Amino acid sequence: MHIRLLFLTCCVSVQVFAQQWLPTTQGLWMPGLLYAAGAGQTGESKITGVARQQWQSLPGAPTAQWLQWQSASPWWLGGLAAGVSNQELGVHRVTRADLMLNTRLFSNRRLTCTVGGAVGVEQWVWDGSKMRTPDGIYEPGVTAHADPLLTETRVTGLAPAFQLSATIKTGAWQTWVSVQNPATRLVSYEQQRQAPTDAVPVFRGQVMRTWLREKWEIRATTGISLTLHNFQLENGCFFQYNNNILGGVSFRGYTSNTQDAISLLVGWVPGKRTRLMYSFDWATSGIRRVTDGSHELSVVYVLREQAKQPRLPNRIFNPRHL
Repeated sequence: MHIRLLFLTCCVSVQVFAQQWLPTTQGLWMPGLLYAAGAGQTGESKITGVARQQWQSLPGAPTAQWLQWQSASPWWLGGLAAGVSNQELGVHRVTRADLMLNTRLFSNRRLTCTVGGAVGVEQWVWDGSKMRTPDGIYEPGVTAHADPLLTETRVTGLAPAFQLSATIKTGAWQTWVSVQNPATRLVSYEQQRQAPTDAVPVFRGQVMRTWLREKWEIRATTGISLTLHNFQLENGCFFQYNNNILGGVSFRGYTSNTQDAISLLVGWVPGKRTRLMYSFDWATSGIRRVTDGSHELSVVYVLREQAKQPRLPNRIFNPRHL
């Protein structure tokens, strides 16, 4: 049922976004980092910081950082989050700030549905002075790319960012989906022509199955990222033992032409409020010949273990005996 729902949403969802985010291995374990509908759903108030170095030892390789606060809402049955992120690829940098909110749409013994949204702003920077072309002239005080399509100066622009998201939970299964809007760059046409990427569609989805056995928690999950230009699939299996040891493995790709990396994740909970996770990606594509792999590190600090949420009034039955 969940796989069908994910496939159906994938087929009918059409949206545009200005930038395809870097893959984050640990996002499979922490959906609240990427999906507005997942923010605060653990009931905790916490701060999460993630740093990723893509393709270590490759000059100009992408880097990314995320910083997010999230909590269950004390005013309604839902959650909220605020975060910033920064991504760099050579001379291109994208910085983004978001505010996420979600609310429980309905809930019964078999099914719980939560919907959420995010609003924010994205700033991109294209530093043409740091570019180099084969036919360019680069001397002290002189930067000329010898290409009319490339700028020699620093170009910046802003774009609004929106997200719609939903999660459905039935027993041990849970599904997340998110779509994002057209992000129109608030700059001139000439500056848009210098932008490193055009607006492209992006859709995200994730399905997770959880098993609980005494001190063990095991999660099998599948995540997808879909654009008009590519389709990315990642499958993973993760475990948590005694609430303080984490581990898992995932594979990104689905055919010999799309395989990207095998990821190994380890984590440790040294105290009641602190969680540490590290993941390493072994590249399986052709880029493995020039890179030593990718690294990702995250730190979670729990401000409050269980945030208080409003409760529906208790029903009191007082039958009258006639």
